[in-house]
Amino acid sequence: MAKAIEYLTSAIEKNPDWAPLYAGLAEVWIWIQQAGWEPPSVAGPKILENLAKAMALDPGSRGGPFSERVSAQLAEWDWDKSEKEFLKVPGHQSQQRRFTTHVCPVVVDY
Repeated sequence: MAKAIEYLTSAIEKNPDWAPLYAGLAEVWIWIQQAGWEPPSVAGPKILENLAKAMALDPGSRGGPFSERVSAQLAEWDWDKSEKEFLKVPGHQSQQRRFTTHVCPVVVDY
């Protein structure tokens, strides 16, 4: 994950206006938090900062909304927001649907 951060940061320095780089960096931080390598107090702000930058640069990108949905689930722990966002995903987008199967049982149980 450290290499991913290094490569993405280097790419951002070269091309700071390309939204997928920020979405990718947000996703790396999501997984760092999920793995327990950094606490939410460290990873959370980095996730949200990079997502905001990705969405500001390209609101219509595919990477930003995906990371935003995952962030609602795994970084913000906003189950209702996550469920609402994932249920908007077309059925053919299997990666996103996989995350829906993670959030829906949580919403139902709480």
